[in-house]
Amino acid sequence: MRLRSVRALATAILVALVAWVVSAPWAALAQDEVPTVTTRLYPGWNMVGWVSNTTAIAELFETIPELREVVAWDAEGEEFRRRTRTSTEPGLTELTPGQGLWLGIEGEAAVDWERPVSEEYVLLSLQAAANLVGWAGADGTPIAEAVGQFGDALHYVYRWDAESQRFDGYVPDGGGWNTLLELNRGDALWVGLAEEARWWQSGTGGTRLAFDEGVTPEREREVRKALARVIGFFAEQYGIEPPEFSIGLREGANSFALDLSMESPPDSWGWGTAFFGRSTKPTGDALESRLVHEYFRVLQNHLLGHGYPHRPAWMADGAAAYAAAVYEVAMQEVPGESIRQGWLKSLARSRGSLSEFEARSFGRANEMSSSAVDWLVSRATEQGADSAVATSREPLDREGLTGSDAHIQYLRLLPSSATWQEAFETAFGISPEDFYDEFDLYRERLRFNQVAESLFGLDPEEFQEDFGPYYEAASTPLTHLTDNVVRPAMTFLGDVPSTTRTRYQSELDDVFRFLANHMGADPFEYSVYVAADDAAARPTYYGLSRQGLVGGAYSCSFSNSRRVIFYVLACAYPLDHRTHFRGYFDVLRSRTQTSARWLSSGIYEYVATVYEETIEQGSLDDSFRRFVTYMQRNPATLEQIETHQGWHAAGNNESWGLAFVAIEFLARQAGDPALIEYFRLLPRGEPGTVDYEPGAGSWQAAFEQAFGLTVDDFYELFAEYRSGLTQP
Repeated sequence: MRLRSVRALATAILVALVAWVVSAPWAALAQDEVPTVTTRLYPGWNMVGWVSNTTAIAELFETIPELREVVAWDAEGEEFRRRTRTSTEPGLTELTPGQGLWLGIEGEAAVDWERPVSEEYVLLSLQAAANLVGWAGADGTPIAEAVGQFGDALHYVYRWDAESQRFDGYVPDGGGWNTLLELNRGDALWVGLAEEARWWQSGTGGTRLAFDEGVTPEREREVRKALARVIGFFAEQYGIEPPEFSIGLREGANSFALDLSMESPPDSWGWGTAFFGRSTKPTGDALESRLVHEYFRVLQNHLLGHGYPHRPAWMADGAAAYAAAVYEVAMQEVPGESIRQGWLKSLARSRGSLSEFEARSFGRANEMSSSAVDWLVSRATEQGADSAVATSREPLDREGLTGSDAHIQYLRLLPSSATWQEAFETAFGISPEDFYDEFDLYRERLRFNQVAESLFGLDPEEFQEDFGPYYEAASTPLTHLTDNVVRPAMTFLGDVPSTTRTRYQSELDDVFRFLANHMGADPFEYSVYVAADDAAARPTYYGLSRQGLVGGAYSCSFSNSRRVIFYVLACAYPLDHRTHFRGYFDVLRSRTQTSARWLSSGIYEYVATVYEETIEQGSLDDSFRRFVTYMQRNPATLEQIETHQGWHAAGNNESWGLAFVAIEFLARQAGDPALIEYFRLLPRGEPGTVDYEPGAGSWQAAFEQAFGLTVDDFYELFAEYRSGLTQP
């Protein structure tokens, strides 16, 4: 039904057009220098494409004595414009490359019209209507290839055959009805479109292509065709004619090297080199994707001008990736949402802010820059469609790549703007400062949506809480880092009863004083979070998880060596002095190199037991007897439980008993503060790194300096002591 109606409508229009112009007289044209195009003109009306340089129409009449009338179609005004040899009124005055013409030739014999081919690029602007245009592309171009970029917007293409006095036509999906199969340079066409479009007909433009001897003719043709598609896309999509640049291709058996460079200023080759790489030889869509990304870098340099810096730096990579994605969606039918999801996945795991990469872009910026340009272009598009779009802190809808040209407009604005910030706000409708704030919020919400279910068991679509606290928590430092004292800091979340707050804070303070006064510990700090319930806990827990300070699904969490204790009142285990001793020893062990397992575990247990005796919650003697019992179940030695493997091989309880008894004996020899001194002397960090602290050089050397005897001497002394212990 559609095919018949379109065919009937197009035929009716074109028959009427021919009838309108068929009442005039006729002519032939002169030759010019090569390259040329020759068209046979027949008496009557001929429809031809103008492929020469822009020319005054009077010259055409001078060249072709038989020419009596020239008619062109003004698609925008939807009217014909005509010129006769004797016309005096204003009208058609000049001919431009790519223009379609009706030529009225008088006489009885056909003439061959040879004319020069223009060196100008042909980039036509077509209206959402009937357009009379010329074809300046290559001879023998398949019609489906030539008009494929119009997609569903194309209604029909017709070419007049002056010899047979009929039209050949092409309609998408017309099958065997189509009689117009290919185009030749100099053809003129009626092109009916449903929407405005640009039509690039100049292939690779003025690009210099150089291929080394290892490149086959087939490969050379493939690269030329791919490059022509890429250049044509940017010309048609954004109206950008290609700058003068070169492309060189070198290939070996297992290598691929591609150079793109711009000559600007003249005789200054090498500036603007966009790409050089070696990989498996790309072909087909992969070759085009490689070319489009790097060609856009050439366009960036071209639009900015020689020497103009890219600001912000992250935009250079982000805009190139975005432009390549639009190409893949438009030309390769890659689903836009699949590309976006890849960007968003990288964005969610990114850290820091784009504002860090204004002057220099690298590594981490690439995780954010593509999504940032996508966000900006989509926002500009939505504002253009509806000026009332709110600049709220809620993320904007991101359904499908838009193909808007805001990122191109930004590049065009930069050279003439006072600052890059001014160009940025004009192109995207938002200042850089506000953008960074909104984009950080968008990214954080994205991150939350991705982890809400795994972290808390929440469905992001059903999440009704205020997101603000989650966003703030993601960048809130640990509490102990925000005060001016070096001591553990406790933060209460939600409605924790005042009596509970007092009890927990007092216990934390008591442990701190004991370690400082009795054990000689240096001031230390970590953060403790106590939440009244899950609702109060979630934002802070999310923030800690986002910063890598707690791991796994939400739970009562004690995070080793990260200076965090997280506790909810409903937790199964208590928040007591033992928890704080673990927190302190995690601080002591932070970044330390290997210590003997019996030393680190035994010192913790001994110090906690001594504290329990001071607060009358235990007895050192009772604990000693219990641990002696454990120790005597297994004859393992201290040497055997230096490692974690040896510890578990000896039995967990048995190893705890042996370690405690050894530390109790050691403390009686050297004093309790020597236990903490041992940790101070341990090496920290990794050799060769900036944070390396050699300490005593090894745990054995730290032992000797802290306790006044070597490890081997202590092992011998303890073995003798152990043999004298009787079963309690």
